[in-house]
Amino acid sequence: CRTTSGGCGVDGAKGSYGTSMNDNEGGVYATLLDDSGVRIWFFPRSKIPEDLASGTPNPTVSAWGAPQANMESGKSCNVQKKFSNQTIVINTTFCGDIIDNWDQQTAGSPQCRSAPGGTCESYVGSNPEAYKEAYWLFNSIKLYQ
Repeated sequence: CRTTSGGCGVDGAKGSYGTSMNDNEGGVYATLLDDSGVRIWFFPRSKIPEDLASGTPNPTVSAWGAPQANMESGKSCNVQKKFSNQTIVINTTFCGDIIDNWDQQTAGSPQCRSAPGGTCESYVGSNPEAYKEAYWLFNSIKLYQ
């Protein structure tokens, strides 16, 4: 847990985002935040644990397997102190912070680099049809304490 920077990255499990997630009819993200740390799991729709599906989650490694992300609390990162008063933010950020370097981020997408104006904003503004299917669909957001 780094508190002086933007954090750390986690490689997403196959099918946990994007087209492949949609093709598999979604899935469930589950986060356990307690004194020992923060753990995050992803379950494809076909592999949602029964306890989670029934509303009685038992978020343990023995029940759910290893989490996709595991940030343990300790001297360098006090989870209770650093992760209090949480807010859920659902956001589709076109051209946000992740696109710091447009040329680097679009290295494999020549259609983006050659977009009118040569910027992310120009590409998004000139191609609204490319984003007609860009939306979030949630069946639910549940909090257990």
